Amino acid sequence: MPIPTWMLVPPYLGGVGLILFGANRLVKLCLAITRTWGVTSLVLGSTVVAAATSLPEFSIALVAVLAGSPDIAVGNILGANILNISLVLGISATLTPLAVSDTARRRELPLSLGVLALFFLLALNGRIGRLEGAVMLAVMGGYLALHLRTAAGDIKTFRAGPPPAKPPAALGPTVTRVMVAVAALFGGGVLVVITASGIAEALGISQLTLGVVLIAMSTTLPELAASASSAYHGEPEISLANVVGSNNFNILVCVGFAALLKPITVNPTALRVEFPVAFAFYLLVLWLFRRHDILSKRHGAVLLACYGLFIAWLVLG
Repeated sequence: MPIPTWMLVPPYLGGVGLILFGANRLVKLCLAITRTWGVTSLVLGSTVVAAATSLPEFSIALVAVLAGSPDIAVGNILGANILNISLVLGISATLTPLAVSDTARRRELPLSLGVLALFFLLALNGRIGRLEGAVMLAVMGGYLALHLRTAAGDIKTFRAGPPPAKPPAALGPTVTRVMVAVAALFGGGVLVVITASGIAEALGISQLTLGVVLIAMSTTLPELAASASSAYHGEPEISLANVVGSNNFNILVCVGFAALLKPITVNPTALRVEFPVAFAFYLLVLWLFRRHDILSKRHGAVLLACYGLFIAWLVLG
């Protein structure tokens, strides 16, 4: 006997609460690491925060592919990427203008666009096989190596300067707190995804639309909470780095690892609709940053309006 839809609402809200708690704690911990150890917000947002907030997408991709539902996996990844670059950045910019470094604008955004292009090229034949999955994971290794090298340079520069007013926190307790925050994000993400899937299935929504819209919205809540919290705390660099870093993790790790376990079939509709929309949002954000060097509240409103139009067109179509 199916569970009544109304019974899924309390665990959904509980999952949202866990996500908000975990994201807020993780951002505060990253800010503490930035100030006491010298690792920049850009590196932390692109790696630690991005990896943590991508955990729900990772779990969904694995479960969906192994269960024989590749449309949900691909739709979720593409939908999450579109959400991150439009809704998450849009809401973050409406909270506070996103003024970020040249490195974030000129390296991280084009790099993330290149990862999306790689995904598209590998999916053109309608299938992501084990070889393609291995290529994605290899690219992820290079991405992490680049940021570890940047982090090492940041720490070296920081140590060469005057000692911090407050001594660095002990590594053990800091790692434990980060793990607790990540566990809250993951647990909340699983609750949200399971309950949202049940609600969507009760409404009779197709698997691709389910992945692109409802599950993607659910799995993107950690990114939204982390980026919005970063913007609220005056750290726009983490907001942008989390968005592009999460998109990279979603594609290279979630799709790459799932494809290693079982080849993924790509729905032709995704090649015609979701991929072009994702490219369009990336190019819009790159264009806005190139013209203004900042994402203002007005630009955030534009991104939100464009995402709203996309969802309306997708649902009505």
